[in-house]
Amino acid sequence: MDKHASKPTLLELRRNTTITSEQLAREAGVTLAQSYAVEIGGFVDEHVARTVMNTFSRHTHQRVTLNDIRWSHPVAWMPSSRHRAQ
Repeated sequence: MDKHASKPTLLELRRNTTITSEQLAREAGVTLAQSYAVEIGGFVDEHVARTVMNTFSRHTHQRVTLNDIRWSHPVAWMPSSRHRAQ
């Protein structure tokens, strides 16, 4: 069994809470499209992914990291441009 496939998406985790996609995006300070991309494990800037994950963790009081959720590809998030420039 693929260990990666057994991880939940952030969308699956969020649906087990009372927070909505709109609330998560607003509280994270990102667009709904960016937040939803993180929720479904799509391609997104690493900084955005970390911000959404940290916001979710803070709101739900459960620590969830980029490695705890399922992404479309082994590493779907893109390094942020800030880190690429270094």
